[in-house]
Amino acid sequence: MELRINGQIVDIGNSTPAITKKSIDINNPSARFIDYTNKFILPDTAKNRRVFNSPLGIGTNNKSFNKYFDAELYDVFLIFKGYGTLTSADKNTISFQLIDNSKAVFNALNKKLNAVNWDDNDTILTQAAIDAQDTYDSDNCWIWGKMCCHTYPSITKTDQTTGDNRCKYSRPQFNVNALLKRALDAEGYTFIEPDEYLAISSNHKQFYFTDYQKSFSDVTFNPSGTLAITGWDTYDFKTASVTALNGSVKGIQKHNYRIRGTFTSSENIYLQIYSIDQTSSKPIYNKIKLPENGFLDYVTSEIYDGVQEMTTTFTLVGTGSVTFDDVLIYKIVDENNADLSTNPFLDSYIKVYDNLSDDLTYLDLYRLICILFNKYPIINIKNKTFSFGSFSNLNKISSVNWSEKFVIGSEQIKNNYSRLYKKNICRYENDITVAYSYGESYFFTDNESLKDEGDYIVINFGSSIDIIVDSNLIAQVEIYNDESRVIDREINKRVFLIEDDRLVFDNLHWITLINQYYKNLFGALSRVRMLTASFNLKKLDVLAWHEKQLIYIDYFKTVFIVTEISNFIPDIPTKVKLLEYGRALNT
Repeated sequence: MELRINGQIVDIGNSTPAITKKSIDINNPSARFIDYTNKFILPDTAKNRRVFNSPLGIGTNNKSFNKYFDAELYDVFLIFKGYGTLTSADKNTISFQLIDNSKAVFNALNKKLNAVNWDDNDTILTQAAIDAQDTYDSDNCWIWGKMCCHTYPSITKTDQTTGDNRCKYSRPQFNVNALLKRALDAEGYTFIEPDEYLAISSNHKQFYFTDYQKSFSDVTFNPSGTLAITGWDTYDFKTASVTALNGSVKGIQKHNYRIRGTFTSSENIYLQIYSIDQTSSKPIYNKIKLPENGFLDYVTSEIYDGVQEMTTTFTLVGTGSVTFDDVLIYKIVDENNADLSTNPFLDSYIKVYDNLSDDLTYLDLYRLICILFNKYPIINIKNKTFSFGSFSNLNKISSVNWSEKFVIGSEQIKNNYSRLYKKNICRYENDITVAYSYGESYFFTDNESLKDEGDYIVINFGSSIDIIVDSNLIAQVEIYNDESRVIDREINKRVFLIEDDRLVFDNLHWITLINQYYKNLFGALSRVRMLTASFNLKKLDVLAWHEKQLIYIDYFKTVFIVTEISNFIPDIPTKVKLLEYGRALNT
């Protein structure tokens, strides 16, 4: 057996690394297990000290134990590729472990949704922009059904555009697949989308717009004491509700300012944002120290007089030089602070950053796909691809026969898969005080993967009475007047199915959920039985196995899903965990 570290062959001594491969945890369908080896011992030779930078060298400060080493393990064939870490060392030996490269993918996904740049998906609130979002686009983060979901909706029947000084645009949903795709693309992976699509509404009771923004690219200022930032009358974007003057911006709505970008600044230079009403009676200060060389993302306190128009001036305070390398300053306006019927957001930007949920990560989106559609991930490191497989699409006919490898008498069978049978209550509700016929229903599931389904299945939706549902609309919902409906609690996250480029809400009940979400899993696991047994596996058995591979064992007349191959060492019986996939091929 041969071990290569960063392309160099190291001394492996008498060690035989054992490989563990894992695929599916039926108790937690969202889990993705990482393949790994045991911690094995390498001799402390001169060659190994050179490769690992003398981990015990006195005064070397090489931090060998904090490094990842590219690692490949060969036994004629390449049998494992990933990265390795030193776990311990003494005067005679070095302890080392290999981990599958796919772990890096999930480390990358465990970050906030706005960690990936989404500025190019900011959208202007116009009819043309909305129409452009009516079809599914895997590269666009928006899914836009024409349905008014605002806190203060238009209540007079008007044309779908701007007639009679009103507008009826919906709050768009986020495209889960597109968000996940962008994050994986950023890590260099090709994302193969699942067959089903999800949309998520992250802010149920509020949405944010901007009516003014100013961009700076490689612009240098040289303040000496104080220096107003000029040029605001040359704008990137502005609506009729904003007046831009040289050095200042005027506006009457409640708002904040956000400053986001990269700065190169002398020491102790500040950006002061000074807002004051017409009577000079309610000044509001925000003062931010600019980074000497780095990124800044800052949101001011709320700026609003309540009656008077507020004038905001942006001033640099300090002495030296400041370069705005790539900086955006813009207003954030909450829809709750304006009546939609007056069209305050027409021609405003809808910005992705402000409307992405603060508490969601890309890993959460991955879990949604796994749980709601009972998928499992397939990660090909060699080709840098990430995709999802389906339980029900596994092919029994192409299963591999391990009957002769099975060690009879080693089996342990667990028939009662307790967690899978746990009952969970889901709730779908509408406001029965408004229209009882729209329904309220409760139903049970017997799948542990629906734990915490309150975040995903409870759906409160609202619509304005003047929206007509027809074949051109994505959202199919019962319509009633938001004026008479009381929303008594806030839902932070909502997930909807996208079917044939349409958000689907109507006729939500347990049979619908079974057919749309859980049919794959329930169909595949018709007889829930877990088998743990020993197998005399060969090297090629382990190398050829993958998540989509079913195993047939004649002793049980059944095919199985392999969930774990534990501590494989050639010529030694290997412990394998398998989950029964269905009845025998001839039954």
